[in-house]
Amino acid sequence: MQNNFFERANKIYKWLQDDESKRIYRAFIDYYVSGEAEAVMRLNKSYRGWLFREENSDALKEAFQIENLRSKGRGKAIIYGCSLGGGYALEALRKNGIEIVAAIDKFPGTNQEVFGNIVVRAVNELKSFYHGEAILITTIRPEYREEMIHTLASYGIEDNVFCVNMEVLDTYDPNQYFDESIVNLSPGEQFVDCGGYNLSTTIRLNELCGGIRRAWVFEPDPENVKRCKANKESGKIGGVDIIEAGAYSKDGNLRFSGFGNTSSCLSTEGEIVVPVRKIDDVVGDNQVTFIKMDIEGAELEALKGAVRTIRRNKPKLAICIYHKKEDLLEIPEYIKEICGDYKLYIRSHCIGPIEVVMYAVV
Repeated sequence: MQNNFFERANKIYKWLQDDESKRIYRAFIDYYVSGEAEAVMRLNKSYRGWLFREENSDALKEAFQIENLRSKGRGKAIIYGCSLGGGYALEALRKNGIEIVAAIDKFPGTNQEVFGNIVVRAVNELKSFYHGEAILITTIRPEYREEMIHTLASYGIEDNVFCVNMEVLDTYDPNQYFDESIVNLSPGEQFVDCGGYNLSTTIRLNELCGGIRRAWVFEPDPENVKRCKANKESGKIGGVDIIEAGAYSKDGNLRFSGFGNTSSCLSTEGEIVVPVRKIDDVVGDNQVTFIKMDIEGAELEALKGAVRTIRRNKPKLAICIYHKKEDLLEIPEYIKEICGDYKLYIRSHCIGPIEVVMYAVV
């Protein structure tokens, strides 16, 4: 089974069109095989190289609140959030002589591999060992940060709580689905956005291409639908059809975990039921020039529901491949099965193993 994994990965590696794509793909494979933090860091080598250069030591200190940890935490810190930015925080604190007393996370088992020999403990255990140390919240997602601050406050911990400085890190790329070195945009794009959240991606495309002609925005989370409608009604963009459903391989209804943010997802443990629809059925015979998918692991199923549209139009594709290990193999294989003319590229748009996008263009 392991040999088959590497054979398939090697095949996909050869399909990739440039050295950057191949470097990222190799790093991603290494990460899932070894679970080592170093493999995670290599996913965005150029960003990490800049951050940890000696001439940027002041930026590093500002980003990870080093002076506050020294003065208010007496040089000791607890890292809260052990994935994504957590690995960078671990390295930055050690580099600057901050003693890491503990690491805590909402899902300690899931994120243990990032922290190596430091045991990651559950956040609900914090009160049993907390003695006034500074706490550094390392998440790079604003919605998670607020939740984590609220969790600490519920334990009576509000002082000596610091967050990674997002402005210094500049972690999110607003053009992550529209890499200009790969994707050529034109006025009048006809866009399918799977995972609409608040309509921000569609609005950004509208700005970049000089005006879209039409967009079909799939969003099953009721709270996110409200955000989409508010932005549509604000007059920021026209020609948008908001599809209050998830994109999937067949029409139906599925259980869904709605968090009201970008992490909402289809889940057998979900507390609500939402409709799902095939892209082919929704767009019909309309021309489609671009499809983007960032839907928390449902990308492959959504692609299966878009085969006719993709074969007929050969649209540009920007598909996230980081949500599940098998996506590294199955998504590029399926794209090539649908249309062998596609040229494949990969880019990493954040620190750690997230926001990794596969682009397919003809």
